[in-house]
Amino acid sequence: MAAANRRGNQVEGPVSCLNWYNDPYQQVDLNAQYQLTPRISITGSVINLTKETQTAHLGSDTDARFYSAQYTGRRFYGGVQWTF
Repeated sequence: MAAANRRGNQVEGPVSCLNWYNDPYQQVDLNAQYQLTPRISITGSVINLTKETQTAHLGSDTDARFYSAQYTGRRFYGGVQWTF
């Protein structure tokens, strides 16, 4: 299964008398599950497949006032599920 997540502009609280704006952000995630036996399955996920970066700026008049960037990279998860 694949999921595409998108967030538009968000206004946060004031910083130095200017509003803090989260810039638009989108990412693609993948999830899979495979049934090995009727009671055991394996799972795997890739979060932020496209390696997107979240950024923010100050003030509504320009996006040139860089405030922050958050890069979590591509993350991988795996697991085994056992049903009693």
